[in-house]
Amino acid sequence: MRNTYLLLTVLIFSTALFVFAQDGQNSRDMASLRGTVSGTIPPARLANTAADPYCATQAPVQIQQEDVIVSARPIVQTPLPVPAASVVLDRVGCRFVPHTIALQAGQKLLVRNSDGTAHNAHAWSMINMGFNNALPRQGSEYAHVFQKEEAPFPIRDDVHNWESAYIGVFSHPYHTVSKLNAAYQLALPPGTYEIAVWHEKLGQQTQLLSVRAGDERELSFVLK
Repeated sequence: MRNTYLLLTVLIFSTALFVFAQDGQNSRDMASLRGTVSGTIPPARLANTAADPYCATQAPVQIQQEDVIVSARPIVQTPLPVPAASVVLDRVGCRFVPHTIALQAGQKLLVRNSDGTAHNAHAWSMINMGFNNALPRQGSEYAHVFQKEEAPFPIRDDVHNWESAYIGVFSHPYHTVSKLNAAYQLALPPGTYEIAVWHEKLGQQTQLLSVRAGDERELSFVLK
């Protein structure tokens, strides 16, 4: 009887380990990719917000183009779970916050208005169904789901012409938003990837990279 209990315990423990390996990626099984994206852009300029009395009372809006999207697209694509958490694109101080977002196809986007004035959100997607919705009052929200992968595209406010942001939609979760001349980091399962860096004015660069479990790799880009 004791041997039977021992055998059952071993089987249950082995099964638990197998399920963990299938459903969860241990950090020791991942590779680390880090680097910088360098480039030169014009200095920030101030937006003229005088047309809206509320916006005119807010902190000066600096129009900057510092954001970069870094992504690692698996060469061998397999279905990956979609994050349950929504990505929020807010309107704070008469500007989009953040200026650039990246999300996975099928993940919910929440466009929100935290300002005390009316706004509009007009997504200029080419592959996915876009939207053009009013956010008429503080606390207004609009939820949307992009179903397909799509290169970064603009979202603008048709009421306040200085307000714009960018949205990148990916078929995988291996992406991050960083800044020009700053460091980025991604955790990747073993495999071969197309590493892409994108900036709204300086364009895109790509490079193939293969990683193994436990690798610590560095890859930097210079955009011109």
